[in-house]
Amino acid sequence: MGMEWVAQHIAAYGGDPLRILLLGHSAGGTHVASYAFDPLPGYLGRHARAVVLLSARLRADRSPENPNAAGVSAYFGDGLAAYETRSPMTYAACNDLPMFVVPVEFENPLLDVYGLEFAHHIGLARRRAPRYLSLRRQNHVSMLAHFNTPEEFLGRQILDFFAEACDVG
Repeated sequence: MGMEWVAQHIAAYGGDPLRILLLGHSAGGTHVASYAFDPLPGYLGRHARAVVLLSARLRADRSPENPNAAGVSAYFGDGLAAYETRSPMTYAACNDLPMFVVPVEFENPLLDVYGLEFAHHIGLARRRAPRYLSLRRQNHVSMLAHFNTPEEFLGRQILDFFAEACDVG
């Protein structure tokens, strides 16, 4: 419903319905990845021009090293058997949207590994790697704190990616 509304009304606010760009951080990145890749709801990134995933949970797990296991249960459900079919990782090859995957060095356990794994799955499916950046000396929260500061390296990378995605096709 939300993306349909945006696509239908964006022009009234000065936007371009052919240039809707999605960015999600943490659980928001999981939402964006599910919207873009999971075939079950049937959206498959409809209306989106490109996607950025910042420290997103791309594989559902409740491993002992996951400090957010309770959150994973709340989001994906309690049935461990369904985790593979509900994880964005499973559907990494389901569309060809331009993709930028960004984990950080000091990440919640395994989010950095899952980001790399997701980019790898996309690369194998597309026969070319998506844009990928592992930020050093950053953590799950600090990666966002530098936007609109003299240290806005990530922000410039994202803007460059979006500009490139909008220039293609």
